Formats: sequence, C-alpha cells, structure tokens
Amino acid sequence: MTGPFRVTVTGRRIAKVEFYVDGKRVSTVRAKEGRKNLTVTVNPRRQSGRVHRVTARVTYKPGSRTRTTTRRVTYRRLTAPRPPRFTG
Repeated sequence: MTGPFRVTVTGRRIAKVEFYVDGKRVSTVRAKEGRKNLTVTVNPRRQSGRVHRVTARVTYKPGSRTRTTTRRVTYRRLTAPRPPRFTG
C-alpha cells in the first residue's frame, strides 16, 4: 500500500466497530438504522515499511445473540522507488 485505503466491516445487527491500527484505536464507527457497511480509512504514508495490522472489534446489538468478534487484516507500506543519483 502506498496511499490511503479503506477497511470495511459488513454485517447485520452490528452496534459499533472499533478500528485499531497496530493496537492504537483510530476510530469508532456506530451503526445507524439500515447501515450494513462500517468503514475506516487508513493512511500508511507516515508508517514504516514493516508489516502493520488493522483490527476491527465488532460489537453487536443487544438481543442479537452474537458475541463481540475481532477481525484482523495485515498490510505492508510499499516504499516509492528512489530516483537514481548520479555523481561524477
């Protein structure tokens, strides 16, 4: 990844999704009536070239009989190629 990208959680009876990048909470998205896609935008431009992790902690509405779940996705920021440097 070199530029911003979106991570989306889709489902029914979701109350909220807490998004974390490398363990640091970056956003909490609360579901509205009829909304099934909950999204966060991640911008890797200021991150190192190592592997990073986005974690989504999904909490469901009371009465849904669904436990809170955690989903993870990993990515690595690609570095842009450097132009050749000539000396002489």
